[in-house]
Amino acid sequence: MPETESEALPDWKLLADISPQLIDRGIAVTDTLQAILPSILAVDADDEELGIDALKKLLRLSQQAIEYLLKTQSVLMEERDSRAAELDRNKIQVKKLINDLMNKKMSNSSPPDTFNCPSCNKKFLTDVFLMDHQKRRHPETAKASEASGEDDQ
Repeated sequence: MPETESEALPDWKLLADISPQLIDRGIAVTDTLQAILPSILAVDADDEELGIDALKKLLRLSQQAIEYLLKTQSVLMEERDSRAAELDRNKIQVKKLINDLMNKKMSNSSPPDTFNCPSCNKKFLTDVFLMDHQKRRHPETAKASEASGEDDQ
């Protein structure tokens, strides 16, 4: 009984049971190729007991395994590219949604009450600032505002 798995390799019974023609037809390709890879890797090509037919079969199985790996790699790369494109689209959509949300928050937040100067359209936070501005910059408007304010009282 072998002490480790590598001492049991190559599994000649498994290699003898596998038909490259069945793999060519697409029968049990994935499981079969995965099962024989360790045995193929463990074969010593310099072993003089190997016949030419066994070497030919090993070569064909190796070619099929490599072909399968290349096809799988191609499919995975296409899927990766597709996912990367989808990720890019999602990033753009997230940025747009964040921007829309920020704009909505800004439009929903009530601006502070301001007081507009009727003469120059400047804005002031308090009516006191507005009156001081009118007295300095628009004295004629300030006198009229004060007069109308006194009339209201």
